[in-house]
Amino acid sequence: MMPHTTRRTFLAAGIGGLGLAVLAACAPGAPASTTTKKLALWIWPNGLSTTVLDGINGNVSGSGVEISEIGGDFKQKLVATFIANSGLPAITGVKGEDMPYFLSQADRFIDLNDLGAEDLQADFLDWKWQQAMTADGKLVGLPIDIGPTGWYFRRDVFESAGLPNTPEALAEAAGNWENLFAMGTELKAATGASMLLSISEPFSKSMGQSTTQFVSEGGDFLGEDGAVREAWERSVEAFNLGITANVSDGSPDWAAGVTNGTLPSLLGAAWYQADLKGATDGTSGLWGVALTPGGSANIGGSFLSIPSATSAENAAGAFEVMKWILEPENQAQGYADAGLFPSTPASYELPQLTEGDPFFDGQKTIEVFGAAAQEVPISYTSPFDGPVSAPYYNELTAIEATGKDPEQAWKDAVSAAEDALEQAKRG
Repeated sequence: MMPHTTRRTFLAAGIGGLGLAVLAACAPGAPASTTTKKLALWIWPNGLSTTVLDGINGNVSGSGVEISEIGGDFKQKLVATFIANSGLPAITGVKGEDMPYFLSQADRFIDLNDLGAEDLQADFLDWKWQQAMTADGKLVGLPIDIGPTGWYFRRDVFESAGLPNTPEALAEAAGNWENLFAMGTELKAATGASMLLSISEPFSKSMGQSTTQFVSEGGDFLGEDGAVREAWERSVEAFNLGITANVSDGSPDWAAGVTNGTLPSLLGAAWYQADLKGATDGTSGLWGVALTPGGSANIGGSFLSIPSATSAENAAGAFEVMKWILEPENQAQGYADAGLFPSTPASYELPQLTEGDPFFDGQKTIEVFGAAAQEVPISYTSPFDGPVSAPYYNELTAIEATGKDPEQAWKDAVSAAEDALEQAKRG
C-alpha cells in the first residue's frame, strides 16, 4: 500500500487532480491584475497557527487580511482558480508535496526575490528554501514548516528486550540501517514485537535520506539503480528478517500496536508525536525519541506564496504579512498551537520548543528534531516523482501481502515506473 496522502505522505504525488497539461493549456497570455482593499489569504485547516493569524491585523500595519480556510483538495481548488484566472488570493499556502508541481508553473507566482526575500534566506533552513526555487533562481514560496524525522521508541519494551533504551545510547548503537536491523532481530526474538511498521517504511525513509529521487532534473528516469535500488534491497532485507509488522500507518492495528507494545519502534516526522499522543492509552512517559538511523529525512512541510495576478501594491503588503507570520517567535507559536515544526532555526531556542515533554519522560525532543532539521539533504523532487514512485510501493506491498518473488516484483516496479514517467510527460 502506498503511504497515506495525509501528513504521513512522504513527498506524495505532485500530479494528482488537475494535471500539468491542463493548467498549461488553459494558461492565458497574461494574468489579470487583482487589486483589493483587503488581502485574501488561503490556507488549509491547521496549516497556520490561529493565534498568529488572529494577530496579523494588529501587528502588520495596513494589512487588512481576510483569511479563508479551504477544506478538501487544496491543490485542486488552487489550480482551478488559476485556470479561471479570477478570484485568486493575494497570499496562498502551498503544500510541500505540491511544490514540485507548482514550480513547473512558476510564472503563476511572483518571484519573492523581487520583494526582498533574499535578505531573509539566512533565517531559514537552506534545504527547505531550495525546495521553492526554480532552476533559474526564481523563489515562489517562503517556508512555513518542516517535518524532520526521528526514531520513536518505547523505553520499557526496549529495556525488556535487553536493548539500549535512551536516546543517547540508541543514537550511538544504531546509527545506520544495518545496526537497526540487528536490533530488530533481537527485539523480535525477545518480545515478539516488530521494529518496523511495514516493508515500505525502510524504502520511504531511505529515499528521504537520499540526494536523488526517481526522476532527474533533466527528466531522466533514475528508478532502475542507485538510491532506488538500494532502498528497495534494504526493504526486502527487513521483510526477510521478519522485523516488519505489515501494519498500515494510522490504522486501528497501528493504534493497538503502539499501545500494547507490539509496535514499540516508529520512524516519523516531528509532527508524528501528535498522532502517538492521540492514539495511545496509558503509555505517557514510556516513549523516547532518538536520531533516525541512516541519517536525517523530511516528511511534509509547506510554503506561503503570492500569485502573479496580485497587484504590485498588494504584493508588497502581502510580503510584509508573510514575513511577520514566519518570524521565529510566530513559528514557535505555530509549533505550540498546531505542531508545525519551524523552518527557522532561531525558533529552536524558544520556550515552546525547549521545554521537556512528559509524554517522552521529560525529554527535550528539540535536541533530536532540531539536530535532524539541520542535516536534511538537498534533493531535487520532480513533479513526476509521485506517479513514478507508486509502482515501487505497490510491488513492495505485493511482496509483503501475497509473497510475490522480490526480484520479479522489482522488474515489474521498474517497468511500470518507466511507463508512468512516459505517460506523465505526455500529460
